[in-house]
Amino acid sequence: MSYGTTIGKEKFSSFEFDIMEEFTKDVARVLENAWLYLNLRETSHELQRANEKLRQLDHLKDDFVSVASHELRTPMTAIRSYAWMALHRSDVPLSKTMEKYIARILISTERLINLVNDMLNVSRIESGRIEINPEPVDLLSLAKDIADELYFSKSPEKKVEFVVLEKPIPKVLADPDKLRQIFLNLVGNSLKFTPTGGKIVFDFFTDGKVVETSVSDNGVGMSKEDLSKLFSKFGR
Repeated sequence: MSYGTTIGKEKFSSFEFDIMEEFTKDVARVLENAWLYLNLRETSHELQRANEKLRQLDHLKDDFVSVASHELRTPMTAIRSYAWMALHRSDVPLSKTMEKYIARILISTERLINLVNDMLNVSRIESGRIEINPEPVDLLSLAKDIADELYFSKSPEKKVEFVVLEKPIPKVLADPDKLRQIFLNLVGNSLKFTPTGGKIVFDFFTDGKVVETSVSDNGVGMSKEDLSKLFSKFGR
């Protein structure tokens, strides 16, 4: 950009210089804004491309977790079944050492199956593919079934007592499989931190319309640091 007089060699006045200076500043701001806009648009396009790539990778991750979970559950379920049969239905007498080893195989396999189920559930929830099939559920019966199942499968080693406080409560409308998984997660977590000879208690409170469920134990509890991770994936 250049400036010049239109009449002879007359010099610019101070007023004209001020006008040209302001005009030059305005042009500079326009050019700077244009450059920033172009740079911002290119950055935005790069972010969109990166975001799309992340979505694709996340989709691949979900597919991998789903497939891997299904593929892992089949052999692990077979291992658990045969270990349980060897421990409880074997025609061959087992030594105390062998019983201990098979019991550990059974417990470790169940933990691995639960971990795989958690991974699969998280993947389904995050991808919006989880299905809820509500029906009337008797919480007391469900709690008793879970208490019996966990008592015979996990409690003998730690001698943990399960208590279901029976109260007159209405049935709830919920997905029984999802509700069962929630109970198993809560009680499984309690078992990890309940000492030998401890107690895990199922309790229920209702106003006649809504039922509140409590699973409590006499374990070590949670620190403030653990509370911050309470709702994190795979957190305690």
